[in-house]
Amino acid sequence: MDIQLLSAGDRELFSRYISPIARPVSDISFANLLMWRDVYDIRWAEWDHHLCVFSIGGDEPSLFFPPIGDGPPERALDACRDVIRGIGHNRLAIEIVREEELGLLPEASLTERSGDYVYETSRLISLEGRALSHKRQNRNAFIRKNNGIRIEPYQTTVHRNGCVALLNRWNHRDSDDPGQEICIKRQQETAAATHLLDFAEELSLPGIVLYVGNQLVGVTIGETLTPDTFVSIIEKTDRQFAYSAQYIFSEFCARCWSHTKWCNACDDWEVPGLAHAKQSYDPAFRIPKWRAILPL
Repeated sequence: MDIQLLSAGDRELFSRYISPIARPVSDISFANLLMWRDVYDIRWAEWDHHLCVFSIGGDEPSLFFPPIGDGPPERALDACRDVIRGIGHNRLAIEIVREEELGLLPEASLTERSGDYVYETSRLISLEGRALSHKRQNRNAFIRKNNGIRIEPYQTTVHRNGCVALLNRWNHRDSDDPGQEICIKRQQETAAATHLLDFAEELSLPGIVLYVGNQLVGVTIGETLTPDTFVSIIEKTDRQFAYSAQYIFSEFCARCWSHTKWCNACDDWEVPGLAHAKQSYDPAFRIPKWRAILPL
C-alpha cells in the first residue's frame, strides 16, 4: 500500500470519494483533515477502489475512518490491518465511524463519541424564536457596546498574523484550571487552526475576520460539506469582547452560507463548556459517531 502524506493537492481525489456520501460527518471534510495533518500525521492510500486514511502519529496509529469507495470494503480493511500490524500494533483503531458503517464492523468493540451538532442555517441568521432569544440579545448587545465594527473576507497575506495572535490569546486565556487533557486539546487545536489559516485562501475556503476599530477580535472559516450543508471548521473570538462569538457566527452564516439549508458545527470534544455552548443554539439534530477497535 503506497501511503502518502496528505497535501492540499489531494483535494480533488478526496472529493471523488467523499462527495457521494449522503450525510458525511464534519471530521471527513477535506479541509478538516488537512487542518489536523501535522497534529495527527494524517496519511492516505488507495486500495481496491477505496480511500484509506490513517492517523500515524500518537500512541496508537489508527484509521481515521473506515475505507470508503465502491463496493464492499473488506479487502481494503484487511490491507489496512496489515499496515497497522506492520507498525507493530495488535489491534486496529478506527477513530470515526458513522452509523451506516456499523454493519461493516460486526467484530468491533465500539465507544460512542460526541456527535456533530447540525443547525438550520436560516435560524442562525435570524436568531428568531424563544429558543434563540438570548443569542439574539447577545448579538444586539455586541453591536450596541462596540464602535467601529467591521467584517472583512479572510486573506492570508492580510489577516494571518493577526489571527495567529488571536489564537494564541485564546489558547492562553485566563480561566479556572481546565485540567491537563483540555489544555492539550487547546494546544492541538491552536496548531491545527494555524495550519488552516495557511491554506484557507489556496483552497478558496469562505472565511471572515471581525474587527472592532483596528483590533482583530474574531475569525471563522468553513467549507462546503454537501450541496445543502456547510461545516464551520474554526471559530475563535477574543473573550474580552463580550458576545463577539454570537455576532460573528450569525454574520458568517448570513454573508457566506445563506444559500445552504444546514450548518454542521462539528462535535464538542466532550468538553462540558463547549457542549453547553453548542446545545444552547438548539440544534435541529445530531449526527452520531463512534470509535471502533478491531482485533488484528
